[in-house]
Amino acid sequence: MTEIEPVILSHFKPEEIESLRAEHERQKQVFLGHAYLDNDGERLREAMQRMVALEANHAMETDEYAEVLYETGRIEEAIVLMKDPIKKAHYQQRLDAILKDDGAWCNCDGEKQVIRRYPSMKHGKSIAVVKCTKCEFVNVSDQL
Repeated sequence: MTEIEPVILSHFKPEEIESLRAEHERQKQVFLGHAYLDNDGERLREAMQRMVALEANHAMETDEYAEVLYETGRIEEAIVLMKDPIKKAHYQQRLDAILKDDGAWCNCDGEKQVIRRYPSMKHGKSIAVVKCTKCEFVNVSDQL
Protein backbone atom coordinates (compact mmCIF):
# COMPACT_ATOMS: atom_id res chain seq x y z
CA MET A 1 0.00 0.00 0.00
CA THR A 2 1.38 3.39 -0.97
CA GLU A 3 1.71 5.92 1.79
CA ILE A 4 0.05 9.25 0.95
CA GLU A 5 1.37 12.34 2.70
CA PRO A 6 -1.51 14.57 3.82
CA VAL A 7 -1.65 18.18 2.65
CA ILE A 8 -1.18 20.58 5.57
CA LEU A 9 -2.99 23.91 5.30
CA SER A 10 -1.15 26.95 6.62
CA HIS A 11 -3.80 28.01 9.16
CA PHE A 12 -3.23 24.95 11.40
CA LYS A 13 -1.05 25.33 14.49
CA PRO A 14 1.76 22.78 15.02
CA GLU A 15 -0.07 21.08 17.94
CA GLU A 16 -3.22 20.80 15.78
CA ILE A 17 -1.22 19.24 12.98
CA GLU A 18 0.28 16.67 15.35
CA SER A 19 -3.15 15.88 16.77
CA LEU A 20 -4.65 15.46 13.29
CA ARG A 21 -1.79 13.18 12.22
CA ALA A 22 -2.23 11.00 15.31
CA GLU A 23 -5.99 10.72 14.69
CA HIS A 24 -5.38 9.95 11.00
CA GLU A 25 -2.96 7.16 11.96
CA ARG A 26 -5.41 5.74 14.52
CA GLN A 27 -8.24 5.71 11.96
CA LYS A 28 -5.98 4.09 9.37
CA GLN A 29 -5.03 1.31 11.81
CA VAL A 30 -8.68 0.69 12.70
CA PHE A 31 -9.61 0.62 9.01
CA LEU A 32 -6.87 -1.87 8.26
CA GLY A 33 -8.06 -4.06 11.14
CA HIS A 34 -4.78 -3.68 13.00
CA ALA A 35 -5.78 -1.42 15.85
CA TYR A 36 -3.18 -1.35 18.59
CA LEU A 37 -4.45 -3.74 21.24
CA ASP A 38 -2.46 -5.24 24.05
CA ASN A 39 -2.65 -9.00 24.65
CA ASP A 40 -5.66 -8.67 26.95
CA GLY A 41 -7.51 -6.43 24.49
CA GLU A 42 -6.79 -8.83 21.66
CA ARG A 43 -7.96 -11.79 23.79
CA LEU A 44 -11.22 -9.99 24.55
CA ARG A 45 -11.76 -9.03 20.89
CA GLU A 46 -11.23 -12.62 19.75
CA ALA A 47 -13.55 -13.97 22.46
CA MET A 48 -16.30 -11.58 21.41
CA GLN A 49 -15.94 -12.63 17.77
CA ARG A 50 -16.08 -16.31 18.77
CA MET A 51 -19.13 -15.63 20.94
CA VAL A 52 -21.04 -14.09 18.03
CA ALA A 53 -20.17 -17.06 15.80
CA LEU A 54 -21.19 -19.62 18.44
CA GLU A 55 -24.47 -17.83 19.12
CA ALA A 56 -25.20 -17.69 15.38
CA ASN A 57 -24.65 -21.45 15.17
CA HIS A 58 -26.74 -22.13 18.29
CA ALA A 59 -23.72 -23.73 20.00
CA MET A 60 -24.35 -22.16 23.39
CA GLU A 61 -24.27 -25.33 25.50
CA THR A 62 -20.61 -26.10 24.80
CA ASP A 63 -17.35 -25.73 26.71
CA GLU A 64 -16.14 -23.43 23.95
CA TYR A 65 -19.04 -21.07 24.63
CA ALA A 66 -18.26 -21.25 28.36
CA GLU A 67 -14.67 -20.23 27.52
CA VAL A 68 -15.78 -17.12 25.62
CA LEU A 69 -18.15 -16.21 28.44
CA TYR A 70 -15.19 -16.47 30.81
CA GLU A 71 -12.93 -14.35 28.58
CA THR A 72 -15.59 -11.63 28.29
CA GLY A 73 -16.10 -11.42 32.06
CA ARG A 74 -19.35 -13.38 32.27
CA ILE A 75 -17.69 -15.77 34.69
CA GLU A 76 -20.71 -16.96 36.68
CA GLU A 77 -22.43 -18.12 33.48
CA ALA A 78 -19.20 -19.79 32.37
CA ILE A 79 -18.97 -21.76 35.62
CA VAL A 80 -22.50 -23.09 35.16
CA LEU A 81 -21.89 -24.17 31.54
CA MET A 82 -18.32 -25.54 31.81
CA LYS A 83 -18.17 -29.34 31.88
CA ASP A 84 -14.37 -29.69 32.23
CA PRO A 85 -13.79 -29.92 36.02
CA ILE A 86 -10.26 -28.45 35.86
CA LYS A 87 -11.38 -25.36 33.94
CA LYS A 88 -14.48 -25.07 36.11
CA ALA A 89 -12.27 -25.03 39.24
CA HIS A 90 -10.02 -22.37 37.64
CA TYR A 91 -13.05 -20.22 36.80
CA GLN A 92 -14.30 -20.58 40.39
CA GLN A 93 -10.89 -19.53 41.75
CA ARG A 94 -10.94 -16.43 39.51
CA LEU A 95 -14.48 -15.58 40.67
CA ASP A 96 -13.40 -15.97 44.31
CA ALA A 97 -10.47 -13.60 43.63
CA ILE A 98 -12.80 -11.03 42.07
CA LEU A 99 -15.15 -11.17 45.05
CA LYS A 100 -12.36 -10.69 47.62
CA ASP A 101 -11.94 -7.31 49.27
CA ASP A 102 -9.80 -5.19 46.93
CA GLY A 103 -7.21 -4.51 49.62
CA ALA A 104 -6.87 -8.14 50.76
CA TRP A 105 -3.38 -9.63 50.49
CA CYS A 106 -1.47 -12.52 52.02
CA ASN A 107 0.91 -12.15 54.98
CA CYS A 108 3.93 -13.89 53.49
CA ASP A 109 6.97 -12.11 52.05
CA GLY A 110 6.25 -12.98 48.41
CA GLU A 111 6.13 -10.32 45.72
CA LYS A 112 2.99 -9.20 43.88
CA GLN A 113 2.95 -10.20 40.23
CA VAL A 114 0.34 -9.07 37.70
CA ILE A 115 -0.45 -12.19 35.68
CA ARG A 116 -3.00 -10.62 33.32
CA ARG A 117 -5.91 -8.23 33.13
CA TYR A 118 -9.44 -9.55 33.32
CA PRO A 119 -12.87 -7.95 32.73
CA SER A 120 -14.37 -7.78 36.21
CA MET A 121 -18.11 -7.42 36.69
CA LYS A 122 -17.48 -6.16 40.24
CA HIS A 123 -15.21 -3.34 39.06
CA GLY A 124 -16.96 -2.65 35.75
CA LYS A 125 -13.71 -2.68 33.79
CA SER A 126 -10.69 -4.76 32.89
CA ILE A 127 -8.57 -5.05 36.02
CA ALA A 128 -5.29 -6.62 37.12
CA VAL A 129 -5.16 -10.21 38.36
CA VAL A 130 -2.40 -10.12 40.97
CA LYS A 131 -0.70 -13.24 42.33
CA CYS A 132 1.77 -13.73 45.18
CA THR A 133 5.01 -15.26 43.88
CA LYS A 134 5.46 -17.31 47.06
CA CYS A 135 2.11 -18.62 48.31
CA GLU A 136 0.07 -18.10 45.10
CA PHE A 137 -2.57 -15.96 46.82
CA VAL A 138 -4.63 -14.27 44.07
CA ASN A 139 -6.71 -11.11 44.08
CA VAL A 140 -8.30 -9.05 41.33
CA SER A 141 -7.80 -5.41 42.22
CA ASP A 142 -6.30 -2.12 41.12
CA GLN A 143 -5.41 -1.24 44.72
CA LEU A 144 -2.55 -3.68 45.21
